[in-house]
Amino acid sequence: MKEVKLLKVSTYDRELFKTLYEKILYKDNTWHFFYEGVFSVIRCKRKYAKQIAKFLKKTKIEYEISDYEEDQEITKKYLSCFLPIFHSYSVLAMIYEDDEILTLLHRIVHCFLNPIGSIELIKKYNYTNLAGAWESHLLSDLAISHAHSRGRIVERSSQKQ
Repeated sequence: MKEVKLLKVSTYDRELFKTLYEKILYKDNTWHFFYEGVFSVIRCKRKYAKQIAKFLKKTKIEYEISDYEEDQEITKKYLSCFLPIFHSYSVLAMIYEDDEILTLLHRIVHCFLNPIGSIELIKKYNYTNLAGAWESHLLSDLAISHAHSRGRIVERSSQKQ
């Protein structure tokens, strides 16, 4: 797989991604995109990266192409599962209605947690409500953990300045 880094495309450009999907990427069932702060990335099969480069040159969007190297260990471990998920989420991000985001988030989380919601897992995390509220407890733990780690990242970056 290749990674096309769209330099200076840090905001969501739904039309750009839709155009690339409709003109080039529609046959690639693993392509996906992410925002990385000051740039965006598109990951796709090698044969489509050249076509994307040609399109980006015409539209004067700066880019770099490299091999895709996953740096998240958990993603590496389950990459064959993550690629279709990343692809589906990218397509969904282009077509959803703005007022559907919370409902979509609920469905995405529930569709992952429901099949793994074993009694053993619930007991491991000390969740006492087995009627589904444990999903909310787990998400709350995740939110607090994420906010804490995000705070450390922001703190470290402000110390460097």
